[in-house]
Amino acid sequence: DPAHRPGGAVLSIGDHAFDTLCWITGRKIDTVLAVTNASSNEPPNERVGHLILKLEGGAAGFAGASFGAPWSQSPIEIHGTLGSMMLHNTYSYLIGAVGDGRPALEYRGEGGTAVQHFAESECFRLEIERFNRCIESGNIESGDTPMTSGEEALLNMRVTEAAYASVRSGCMQTVR
Repeated sequence: DPAHRPGGAVLSIGDHAFDTLCWITGRKIDTVLAVTNASSNEPPNERVGHLILKLEGGAAGFAGASFGAPWSQSPIEIHGTLGSMMLHNTYSYLIGAVGDGRPALEYRGEGGTAVQHFAESECFRLEIERFNRCIESGNIESGDTPMTSGEEALLNMRVTEAAYASVRSGCMQTVR
């Protein structure tokens, strides 16, 4: 029920796409231009969202989010002058998978194509279990820290807020 959630596909799925993009590139997002299938006067209840991202140092990226579009099984693509990298089936736990269902990293370059498959995992369960261990130990110095830091979570929310501001304004927004 859209009335009981703070956002749609951009908040529910898109944050994983742009967070992964930042992790892979080692860069933070400076600005966002976003469009969704929700009108600008509705609360964020989109089923599809597209984010064009300008990263630190001038790199550009794209993050897509959808509750079921076929392309969302390969939500992260990075294209550069030497090749391209695509992640496949990264959201299979949410929307199903294509092919053999395993998450995969595909690289395409002048030398050809290479694909590396990964075992399926229950990523949310593992993250929650680790978070609970951190709370139970109460000792950050023990080295058992959450997989996602509070700073990283806040940055993701700032990017999401900038995306929704972009949807409302129709303009690129700076991540504050």
